[in-house]
Amino acid sequence: MNWGFRGKEKKEEPIKYIEFYNQFENNESTPLKRKIVFKLKKAAGHLLAFIPIIVFFVIAALIYSNRNLCSEGYEYINKQNYNKALECFNKAIINHEEENRALLGKGKALYNLKKYNEAIDIYKKLLDKGYNKKECHFAIGCSYYNLEKFNEALMHLEEAEKIGDKEFDVLEWKAYCFIRLGEYDKASQLCNNLIKEGDNTYLVHNAIGLVFLGKNDYKEAIGEFETSITMNSSYEDAYLNKIETLYSSNDIKKCMDFCNKAEKLFPYNDEIYLYRADCFSTEGEYEKAIKEYGRGLKINPKNIEIYSAIALQYFYLQQYDKATDYINQGMKINPSDEYVLKLKGWVEKESRPDSEKIIEFVKQNYLYLDKVSDFQEKCKQFSMKVNPTFRDVEQFINSIKVKEDRFSFVIANDEYDYIQEEDKASQIYTEELGKNIQLVKVCSFTSRVGEEFKTIIDGISQPDKKTLVIDLRDNGGGSSVSANFMLDMLLSKCTTVSFTTKNGEEKKYSSDERYTKFKKIIIWVNERSASSSEVMALSLKKHLNNVTIVGCPTVGKGVGQLTYENRKEKYMIFLVDFYWSVEGENILGKRITPDILINNSEETSYRNTTINLANSN
Repeated sequence: MNWGFRGKEKKEEPIKYIEFYNQFENNESTPLKRKIVFKLKKAAGHLLAFIPIIVFFVIAALIYSNRNLCSEGYEYINKQNYNKALECFNKAIINHEEENRALLGKGKALYNLKKYNEAIDIYKKLLDKGYNKKECHFAIGCSYYNLEKFNEALMHLEEAEKIGDKEFDVLEWKAYCFIRLGEYDKASQLCNNLIKEGDNTYLVHNAIGLVFLGKNDYKEAIGEFETSITMNSSYEDAYLNKIETLYSSNDIKKCMDFCNKAEKLFPYNDEIYLYRADCFSTEGEYEKAIKEYGRGLKINPKNIEIYSAIALQYFYLQQYDKATDYINQGMKINPSDEYVLKLKGWVEKESRPDSEKIIEFVKQNYLYLDKVSDFQEKCKQFSMKVNPTFRDVEQFINSIKVKEDRFSFVIANDEYDYIQEEDKASQIYTEELGKNIQLVKVCSFTSRVGEEFKTIIDGISQPDKKTLVIDLRDNGGGSSVSANFMLDMLLSKCTTVSFTTKNGEEKKYSSDERYTKFKKIIIWVNERSASSSEVMALSLKKHLNNVTIVGCPTVGKGVGQLTYENRKEKYMIFLVDFYWSVEGENILGKRITPDILINNSEETSYRNTTINLANSN
């Protein structure tokens, strides 16, 4: 249903089912073709006078029976009992193959049973007969859409559009096809035209929301989905699309809150539980995620995506036996599912001895590998320890570290627990330093800090008239993903930072054109500001002309690390694996020198300097 993100591709599908014109039910005049032959004995000649009457009653009985079956079938359609409806229509067709009403009913039943290929065959058969080409093309277009054959869907929808009066339904489905094909401008133009022509419906606003979502304009997308919900509070797709947008914009708290609201309205929709589980997973709450996925599984026990998701959580928890159990259950549903097979390969790879995995981790990622002496011999000795202890791992990492490497190390036990708890706790707070001066203190770049920063920034009214102060003192870094998510909120379209690996491969983080503009930005740093803190300070300084850095020179950590974690033994390796640079500048060994130096650590010095800067012209 992620419409394109998590496999939830069909949320944008219009909720309307295919409606058939009354003419198919009320204006039927198809003649019977089946001949009824009676064999009469010569001795019963006196009955010949009754033959016309008998024939009349037999034919009438067949017609009555056939039409009763059709009527019964449509009653089942109205009750959404599509299997029973299909039985009725099949019997009607057997009794009289040319009964168009029965064929149309069968097509509708098959469509609602999601047997789209069979439905297409029925409608094409009716097209060959020349019956109501507009409705048949429309039905075929909708069926192809649900089969994700969007070009074929468009072809039939356009044929339907050519016939008779303009139908808003047809144009709405065309808009959804354009969206699924990534042709957002065409979809947007079509939706705007529909509104101008009077089709200002919840379906159209939902489609416009999907256009904005496709363009990553989350704020506008949410507005359109909310309009759709206001127009039709029971329109399930708009709720799911708003949830998707909140999740995609990394607004995890709001996403979970809205999931709770949607659950009350649609308690049997498994996708709501999946999104809430995704939120827990994003925040590293894997046990809670498993519980939520399990709730979705009770509703939809044949959803292979849920088995894969649960397996992935156990993979993250390094509980590989349980991950394998859910992989196997998923393979019973579809043994050739690409993602399940990929997970199976990951689990098999991670089930190897720790020493083997650590050696591979170092070989693939260590930035200074080409400078390590006797590396193969050191690996050979370490590989003999199948289940190495923390001390064994620490000794191996120290043995391969080169002299210039100050930032590769191993932590364990209490330090490991501290990092786990730090990641769960809030690492940000805010206060007003004075009129139009907003201070945001970032203690560490944990996985959650970006979401908290976004909430604060979004809550500042008239930011272009205010000074934003970002306190990065004593912040030794953390997640580069979180740091760049925060930069994306403050910078227009640009490359925020570039990473270069030992193989010379370059990875770039970028921001888009949407950002929050402040009158001024002031950044506080000190001698313990490092890594992601330095990335943030330098990138803001390089890309904006209203940034002032205040404090004392930073650490100068122009490299980043990749981690290897063993949850059971409670240790973690931090291994230097890339250089980083902003606009070509790397600060390794150079540090960032503030624009305004403060030679003491007094809080009042930072505050007074900042207030003066903020109030100056």
